Formats: sequence, C-alpha cells, structure tokens
Amino acid sequence: MSLTSTNPRPFLTASAIALSIIIAAWLIAKPWVTIRHAKPIVVKGTAEHNVMADAGSLTSEVITLAKSNSQAYVDAGTQLEAVRQTAERVLQGEFKATELGTSVVEVMEIDQQGRRTNKIDSYRVTRRLRIETADVAGLEQLGRALFDLNANDLRINVIGPQFFVSDLDPIK
Repeated sequence: MSLTSTNPRPFLTASAIALSIIIAAWLIAKPWVTIRHAKPIVVKGTAEHNVMADAGSLTSEVITLAKSNSQAYVDAGTQLEAVRQTAERVLQGEFKATELGTSVVEVMEIDQQGRRTNKIDSYRVTRRLRIETADVAGLEQLGRALFDLNANDLRINVIGPQFFVSDLDPIK
C-alpha cells in the first residue's frame, strides 16, 4: 500500500473550502470597514412657523365673442379696462397691472346635421391681466368684485390669487 495518493479530489475540496472562507470573510468585512470610515450623518431639524405674505397677485381673464376678429378684440379691451378700473377702485391705486398673452379662436359654423363647417361663425378673443400688489387683504375683495362684474354681461375668469413672501432671510 502506498502512502501517496494520486487522487486530487481531497486537495481540490480543501482548496475550495479555504477560498470560500476567504471570499465570505472579505464580503462580510467590506461593509464594516466602509461604515467605520464613513463621515457622520448630521440631521438638521425643521419647525413650522406661521408666515404672513407681503405680496400677492391674481390673473383675470376676459373672454369675448363677436362676428369679426377686430370687434372681439375691441370688446375684450373694453372688458379689460373694466377689470383695471375695478382694481383701481378696490386696491386704491396700489398695484401693478401687466397684460399677458392674447388668444384668438375661430368659432366655426355648425350645419343642420350638427357637423362643423369650414365657414367662420365668430371669433373668441381671450385677454389676460395680472395684477400684483402688496395689499394682500385687498386681493380677496378684488377677486369678489371681479366675479361680480359677470353680472354685467362680462365674461371674466379669475385665476389665483397667489401670495408671496419677498424676504425669507428673517424667517429662516
């Protein structure tokens, strides 16, 4: 009987086990080393604080419908002036008015079967006016007054109001 064996199986098994132990140790140790060398996490707290707005804005939109494009545009201008005068009355001149984009839509005629034709029936013009003011309490009154203009055969939509705080540094 010979003391040396030619079977490589026990050697391969022992080598595989040793290699598995080394790889497992490396995989387990890697996160621990990373955690140990990581910088500490700093958490800053937050708190709620009531903040009063010191500025605000709202956008009003007037919509007119007329047989001609020019007449619809003029009518929209007349209604926009009514919005501007209402803002003047409610906010007593302490506002900035900026006219925004204008849109024109061709409204097509409808035939007897309810289908649209290629013939223009009328024009719908929409004009927008943004009103910005420091009188945030007056914006609520202005919004209501603009809605009341709808009772005078005007078609006015009010978008907003939006409120802002101009200086956030003292609050931080």
